[in-house]
Amino acid sequence: MLRPLFLLSLASLLLAAAAPAQNGVVINEFVARNNNGIQDEAGQFEDWIELHNTTAAPVDLSGLFMSDDPALPAKWMIPAGTMINPGDFLLIWADEDPLDGPMHASFKLAAAGESILLVDLDGVTVLDSVVFGLQQADVATGNLFDGAGPWVSLLDPTPMAPAEGPGGVRRYDALDQLQHSGRAALSGTPSPGQTVILDLSGFPPSLALTIAVGSAAAYIDVVPGVATQLVTTDLFLLPVTTDALGQATMPFAIPPRAGLIGLAVYAQAGALGAVPLASNALEIVIQP
Repeated sequence: MLRPLFLLSLASLLLAAAAPAQNGVVINEFVARNNNGIQDEAGQFEDWIELHNTTAAPVDLSGLFMSDDPALPAKWMIPAGTMINPGDFLLIWADEDPLDGPMHASFKLAAAGESILLVDLDGVTVLDSVVFGLQQADVATGNLFDGAGPWVSLLDPTPMAPAEGPGGVRRYDALDQLQHSGRAALSGTPSPGQTVILDLSGFPPSLALTIAVGSAAAYIDVVPGVATQLVTTDLFLLPVTTDALGQATMPFAIPPRAGLIGLAVYAQAGALGAVPLASNALEIVIQP
């Protein structure tokens, strides 16, 4: 019987626990260990938080607060005149350096894990929040889809830009991505009539893997505290075996049909056993 793919335990992290934002603005993505990512106005690699307006109207954030401490919810006030347009994004630097500009919060993010809060004008009411665990360098934690979807590790951060671009490939992982030995990447352009190559690495040698390709992303805690599935398995499953270096490749020929443009498919590789092994997942959007 074909089984879903598994990812390893989330035991070392706290899964994000966010309350619905009452003004339609959500904490969408953040990096708590920015070593080589984007730079602020001073040319420094600082932690950052991205807010996203999920509504069809502008939202005035003037006088709202942000904090990294539930005991001090009014830690930093968003400056007067701060507007966020419909569907737009706002970047706040969490660097404890307000002299660098108005969007520099008076707190930093702890890479070992803590909280981020967006707080109402009263300095008490939490509009949105997230609790996170250990963060890795230059890896974002965010909503898989802007303003919605499960919280995942985004291996390619997208500050001030939509997470889902018009085409190409996006890599995402379970929150406890350190425990995932396998890595998946795609080479080639995912366009009609083209052939792309799924590249797998980081697995034991001569391991029988299954590549699952589905029509949607997933975050299913199949075995609580042990295994998480990141894709649906409703399209097809393909076997592949790693070589002596723990690597494998699989070509995928994309049919030459223009109607496929914009279609998103999701892929992940893994193996069942005493300890399940798996790769990160890929979102592959067919582009022109």
